[in-house]
Amino acid sequence: VSSVRPTVGAARSSGQVVTVLGSHFQHSEELSCRFGLTGARAQYISSSAVLCVLPDRDAGTLSVFVSNNGVDFSAMGSRFLVLPGSSSHVVYSVRSVQPAVAAADGGTFVTVHGSGFYRGLGCCFGDDDVAGLFVSERTIECVAPRRPPSTVEFTVCDTAASKRSNALDMRFLPSPEVFTVWPTCGSSEGGTLVTLSGAGFEGGVDVACDF
Repeated sequence: VSSVRPTVGAARSSGQVVTVLGSHFQHSEELSCRFGLTGARAQYISSSAVLCVLPDRDAGTLSVFVSNNGVDFSAMGSRFLVLPGSSSHVVYSVRSVQPAVAAADGGTFVTVHGSGFYRGLGCCFGDDDVAGLFVSERTIECVAPRRPPSTVEFTVCDTAASKRSNALDMRFLPSPEVFTVWPTCGSSEGGTLVTLSGAGFEGGVDVACDF
């Protein structure tokens, strides 16, 4: 474990999601976290990131550890501060962002799932914040801004109160360009295999063709 995001939570307020960063995390049923001596469930994101749910704890400083098998925990932990009260501290959290890839030209519609959301929250894509549409305490929708191709931290933010949720990665990719299509005609019944050549195609993401 190398770090956690955020580094601060509220006492007696279980359910906050904390992003734990490190290495050698494994996608297993026994994957778990530990805040001090208290175990917590974990969700695998990648070999270098997991989401951990903060248990109900009193105020104090805790060390956060991760275990791939539920028994052997990481030798090194990261510090997490639990503060008394919850009114002035982050109590909302993000579980997923769909899609996790946006067009660098902007305009990608993003749905955010989590907990503790309220009206007035927005979406922060790195250092760019945009207005959020409140759907429910578990869902917010927003439109990604125009950004250079890169990977940025995505958070749900309350800019008026200078609060941010845990962070997830959001990739901005250049819009693809199509130069040629072969063949240029096909059967009205469908099934014709079409080859496209162009630029800006990206592997590892969902790709679709519109006819």
